[in-house]
Amino acid sequence: TPMRVLAGLTGALCRLPRSLTASNSTMISKIQGGARFIHVRPPPKSLDPRHKAVAPHVPCCQHSKKVDAEEAELPYGPAPPHPTSSDLDKVISKMLEGNKAWADEMNRTNPAFFQQLQKGQRPHTLWIGCSDSRVPANEVTGTGSGEIFVHRNIANTVIHSDASFLSVLQFAVDVLDVKHIVVCGHQHCGGVTAALANKSFGIVDNWLRHIQNTYLLHRDELDAIEDFDQRVTRMTELHVQESVLNVCKNNVIHQKWKTLRKEGKLEYPQVHGWVYSLETGLIKNTLTVQGYEELKRLSAHPKSLSKAS
Repeated sequence: TPMRVLAGLTGALCRLPRSLTASNSTMISKIQGGARFIHVRPPPKSLDPRHKAVAPHVPCCQHSKKVDAEEAELPYGPAPPHPTSSDLDKVISKMLEGNKAWADEMNRTNPAFFQQLQKGQRPHTLWIGCSDSRVPANEVTGTGSGEIFVHRNIANTVIHSDASFLSVLQFAVDVLDVKHIVVCGHQHCGGVTAALANKSFGIVDNWLRHIQNTYLLHRDELDAIEDFDQRVTRMTELHVQESVLNVCKNNVIHQKWKTLRKEGKLEYPQVHGWVYSLETGLIKNTLTVQGYEELKRLSAHPKSLSKAS
């Protein structure tokens, strides 16, 4: 019967080698003659030449020379004591009081501030940053309200299938007409540290897998760094650079650059890769892509990424 055929095929799929059932494989179901047939399509070859010599299922950092990645401590700080109901109320009350004090100060020093905000926004920069609470975009750059359009996620990761990121990118480029895009990582990033650790953290593992792809692309360089903390620092820089390239390869950016190039105008937005230091408060620029020709050069010579920082 059709159900028996389906059960037999499903069982066979479960016994296939891992290389054929990796997460990149696509399972397509079709209805033919009243029975459901499942066809497995091999994962497509990556367009990035650096992927050729890398098996997609290779675990990260199994070497872990001086510091065992399984014992790596994530940079969260000590856990506070369990809060009381009064403690919870105090946090919210403090935030609301802080908001009122800020609004009163803005009205006193700049009476037209809120009237200007009501008229709309025209930020000059799209900020793609980490969700880490220690890296607020406006504060670390000394900018004010309305100057930076912000998108944040774990470890400032740019994924081509992320609908939230894609929506933000298109709105920022096509509607707000931003002139710059900044991908900003930071030292002691919990997401990068977790991606290099041989541990499971739950549902976030699915997101960390994208960060681990950076390791696979640069494993020779990273494996040569024996100290785990230094490896995390270098991985942070490389992940920022890979995210910059992923931004530049997006069709929204290509179309913007193409249109401006045809009109004989300077190509923008420029895309920058920054790393913020929690130790000094300073930002380091690791990579800037100013247009299509520079992207072509970097794509043709991917090893130049390591030299860029």
